[in-house]
Amino acid sequence: MVATVQKNPNTQIGDNMSWQDTGYSISHARGLGHYELQEMKESVRRCHRLFEKELPFFDTMYLLKILDYGQLQRNYKME
Repeated sequence: MVATVQKNPNTQIGDNMSWQDTGYSISHARGLGHYELQEMKESVRRCHRLFEKELPFFDTMYLLKILDYGQLQRNYKME
């Protein structure tokens, strides 16, 4: 079986968007409880406010539990 994905013609490379906006992605790690996910999303919002910018790639990596919160903050500091 082959799955095809249609590209949105209005989306340009380099647009500030995350994979969550496409509808074809995994938005968070498997096995997270509702409240744990809500707290992780709130932590991402805190990071946005603290550094006054958004980096969707690193946000997604945090929600997938690839990065911990300290690593997320370090990536925001470096960018």
